[in-house]
Amino acid sequence: MIKDTFTHKSANICQETIVDIMREEAALAGSESHKRTPLPLVELAAKHGKGLVVDSGKPIRFHALDCWNSVGNKLAVTPGARSDEARFLEGSLAAAGCDVYVDSFFDVVLDNWNVLGNYTYTFRALADIVEMSAGWPDDCVCRTELECCLNEIIGARDE
Repeated sequence: MIKDTFTHKSANICQETIVDIMREEAALAGSESHKRTPLPLVELAAKHGKGLVVDSGKPIRFHALDCWNSVGNKLAVTPGARSDEARFLEGSLAAAGCDVYVDSFFDVVLDNWNVLGNYTYTFRALADIVEMSAGWPDDCVCRTELECCLNEIIGARDE
């Protein structure tokens, strides 16, 4: 299913594929039968999203804000986790027109992967953040890296 999603996109294949898989992951996260293997995709999305700005003028911002609020709440109640950066990003996302960088959200998630790596709202928020960003790379190198990443994820799930 992941590979089919990758091969049938027409606009920005990389961005749309990452959004689709993040949304699929959100639906599966937390279930006992689900194997948690999206870390390579999160790392790749963080790399590709480096320096991109979230377009906070899009209506999906409100959904992203609700989901990111849940991420911040999860961090706030987790001993040893720091929620201050998550709360700062939440405030920046709430202020329409404020420049927020895509990789800032991924940095928070990657820094707190043990807490957020199997949390549905993590992937809902990241899907929205990726969808709201402009200028996502979609060249041959990015597509090849994404295909390799997806093959790695599929291989890990098949083991």
